[in-house]
Amino acid sequence: MMEKGIAGIESAVGVELPEHYRRFLLEHAQTLKAAKKKLPMRALLYFEPKQITEINRRLHDNPRMIEINEDSEPWPLNYFVVGTNGGGDFWMVDLNDPREAIWKYDSESGGVIVPSEYASWAEYMAAVERDLQNPQKWQ
Repeated sequence: MMEKGIAGIESAVGVELPEHYRRFLLEHAQTLKAAKKKLPMRALLYFEPKQITEINRRLHDNPRMIEINEDSEPWPLNYFVVGTNGGGDFWMVDLNDPREAIWKYDSESGGVIVPSEYASWAEYMAAVERDLQNPQKWQ
Protein backbone atom coordinates (compact mmCIF):
# COMPACT_ATOMS: atom_id res chain seq x y z
CA MET A 1 0.00 0.00 0.00
CA MET A 2 1.13 3.53 -0.65
CA GLU A 3 0.60 6.81 1.23
CA LYS A 4 -2.12 7.69 -1.28
CA GLY A 5 -4.12 4.62 -0.24
CA ILE A 6 -3.75 5.44 3.44
CA ALA A 7 -4.79 9.05 2.84
CA GLY A 8 -7.84 7.74 0.96
CA ILE A 9 -8.82 5.57 3.91
CA GLU A 10 -8.45 8.46 6.35
CA SER A 11 -10.45 10.79 4.12
CA ALA A 12 -13.24 8.29 3.44
CA VAL A 13 -13.70 7.38 7.11
CA GLY A 14 -12.82 10.78 8.59
CA VAL A 15 -10.08 9.59 10.92
CA GLU A 16 -6.32 9.86 11.39
CA LEU A 17 -4.66 6.47 11.62
CA PRO A 18 -2.03 5.85 14.29
CA GLU A 19 1.54 6.07 13.01
CA HIS A 20 2.29 2.44 13.95
CA TYR A 21 -0.62 1.18 11.84
CA ARG A 22 0.32 3.44 8.91
CA ARG A 23 3.86 1.98 8.99
CA PHE A 24 2.45 -1.54 9.15
CA LEU A 25 0.36 -0.95 6.02
CA LEU A 26 3.21 0.69 4.14
CA GLU A 27 5.68 -2.06 5.05
CA HIS A 28 3.53 -5.20 4.96
CA ALA A 29 0.48 -4.83 2.69
CA GLN A 30 2.31 -6.44 -0.24
CA THR A 31 3.46 -9.35 1.93
CA LEU A 32 -0.11 -9.89 3.14
CA LYS A 33 -1.38 -9.79 -0.44
CA ALA A 34 1.14 -12.46 -1.45
CA ALA A 35 0.32 -14.50 1.67
CA LYS A 36 -3.38 -14.49 0.78
CA LYS A 37 -2.53 -16.26 -2.48
CA LYS A 38 -0.45 -18.92 -0.71
CA LEU A 39 -2.71 -19.23 2.35
CA PRO A 40 -6.26 -18.89 0.99
CA MET A 41 -7.94 -20.23 4.13
CA ARG A 42 -5.94 -18.17 6.65
CA ALA A 43 -7.55 -15.08 8.12
CA LEU A 44 -5.26 -12.13 7.41
CA LEU A 45 -5.44 -8.50 8.40
CA TYR A 46 -6.91 -6.28 5.71
CA PHE A 47 -4.39 -5.00 3.19
CA GLU A 48 -6.60 -3.30 0.58
CA PRO A 49 -7.92 0.25 1.10
CA LYS A 50 -11.40 -0.84 -0.02
CA GLN A 51 -11.61 -3.58 2.65
CA ILE A 52 -10.44 -1.23 5.37
CA THR A 53 -12.69 1.63 4.30
CA GLU A 54 -15.90 -0.38 3.84
CA ILE A 55 -16.24 -1.86 7.33
CA ASN A 56 -15.09 1.29 9.11
CA ARG A 57 -17.30 3.60 7.04
CA ARG A 58 -20.31 1.36 7.77
CA LEU A 59 -19.52 1.37 11.50
CA HIS A 60 -19.16 5.14 11.54
CA ASP A 61 -22.51 5.46 9.74
CA ASN A 62 -24.22 2.94 12.03
CA PRO A 63 -22.37 2.13 15.29
CA ARG A 64 -25.15 -0.32 16.21
CA MET A 65 -24.18 -2.52 13.24
CA ILE A 66 -21.86 -4.36 15.67
CA GLU A 67 -22.73 -3.98 19.31
CA ILE A 68 -20.46 -4.71 22.24
CA ASN A 69 -20.94 -5.88 25.82
CA GLU A 70 -23.72 -8.41 25.30
CA ASP A 71 -25.18 -6.33 22.44
CA SER A 72 -25.99 -3.49 24.85
CA GLU A 73 -23.68 -0.73 23.58
CA PRO A 74 -22.87 0.67 20.14
CA TRP A 75 -19.48 0.12 18.58
CA PRO A 76 -16.95 2.55 20.13
CA LEU A 77 -15.72 4.61 17.19
CA ASN A 78 -12.22 4.94 18.60
CA TYR A 79 -11.70 1.28 17.62
CA PHE A 80 -10.76 1.06 13.94
CA VAL A 81 -11.22 -2.38 12.36
CA VAL A 82 -8.07 -3.72 10.67
CA GLY A 83 -9.16 -7.31 9.99
CA THR A 84 -11.43 -10.22 10.84
CA ASN A 85 -10.88 -13.87 11.57
CA GLY A 86 -13.95 -14.81 9.53
CA GLY A 87 -15.72 -16.18 12.59
CA GLY A 88 -17.33 -13.00 13.86
CA ASP A 89 -14.30 -11.55 15.62
CA PHE A 90 -12.45 -8.41 14.51
CA TRP A 91 -8.95 -7.04 15.07
CA MET A 92 -8.68 -3.29 15.70
CA VAL A 93 -6.45 -0.41 16.65
CA ASP A 94 -7.44 2.29 19.12
CA LEU A 95 -7.38 5.63 17.31
CA ASN A 96 -6.97 7.46 20.62
CA ASP A 97 -3.89 5.54 21.75
CA PRO A 98 -0.54 6.14 20.01
CA ARG A 99 0.97 3.00 21.56
CA GLU A 100 1.32 -0.01 19.30
CA ALA A 101 -1.45 -2.36 20.35
CA ILE A 102 -3.77 -4.70 18.48
CA TRP A 103 -7.18 -5.25 19.98
CA LYS A 104 -9.78 -7.95 19.36
CA TYR A 105 -13.56 -7.85 19.39
CA ASP A 106 -14.43 -11.27 20.82
CA SER A 107 -17.94 -12.16 19.69
CA GLU A 108 -18.01 -15.48 21.54
CA SER A 109 -17.39 -13.80 24.90
CA GLY A 110 -20.35 -11.48 24.64
CA GLY A 111 -18.86 -8.90 22.31
CA VAL A 112 -16.06 -7.70 24.55
CA ILE A 113 -12.94 -5.89 23.44
CA VAL A 114 -9.74 -7.52 24.67
CA PRO A 115 -6.05 -7.42 23.74
CA SER A 116 -5.46 -9.63 20.71
CA GLU A 117 -3.27 -12.69 20.67
CA TYR A 118 -0.64 -10.53 18.89
CA ALA A 119 1.16 -8.00 21.07
CA SER A 120 2.70 -6.17 18.11
CA TRP A 121 2.77 -5.94 14.33
CA ALA A 122 6.11 -7.78 14.37
CA GLU A 123 4.56 -10.64 16.33
CA TYR A 124 1.66 -10.81 13.90
CA MET A 125 3.97 -10.85 10.87
CA ALA A 126 6.13 -13.55 12.51
CA ALA A 127 3.00 -15.74 12.75
CA VAL A 128 2.22 -15.10 9.08
CA GLU A 129 5.80 -15.96 8.13
CA ARG A 130 5.59 -19.22 10.12
CA ASP A 131 2.39 -20.11 8.29
CA LEU A 132 4.01 -19.33 4.95
CA GLN A 133 6.63 -21.96 5.83
CA ASN A 134 3.82 -24.50 6.36
CA PRO A 135 1.21 -23.47 3.74
CA GLN A 136 -0.51 -26.86 3.38
CA LYS A 137 -2.23 -26.22 6.71
CA TRP A 138 -4.11 -23.30 5.08
CA GLN A 139 -5.04 -24.73 1.68
